[in-house]
Amino acid sequence: MQERWNIRSIYLYLVCLVTLIMLIFGTAGLVRNVAELIYRQPALAAPMVTAVAPSELDYDPDRWEQEQEVQRQWDRRSTVLSLVGNLALVGVAGPLYRYHWRRADAA
Repeated sequence: MQERWNIRSIYLYLVCLVTLIMLIFGTAGLVRNVAELIYRQPALAAPMVTAVAPSELDYDPDRWEQEQEVQRQWDRRSTVLSLVGNLALVGVAGPLYRYHWRRADAA
């Protein structure tokens, strides 16, 4: 009878543990990124000008809107890049986990 806890089986189970943790974190990241894409961050309100005249602050509402749009584009880009990274993590860890689990189960 072969001993169940040899170096090979310990290695296989450790790899399974690590890849399972990677899958959990990747899946949680995917859910978060999808939620960010669906439920966008609200736009910031225009700055309130009360103590000083607007002409003294050099405030331009059109420029403010342009800056807000650029910020929204950067936020979306960051979310999409993070989504792709998490997809890659799940795409790599999933098959690795499956392969090693089958090998450990056969041992």
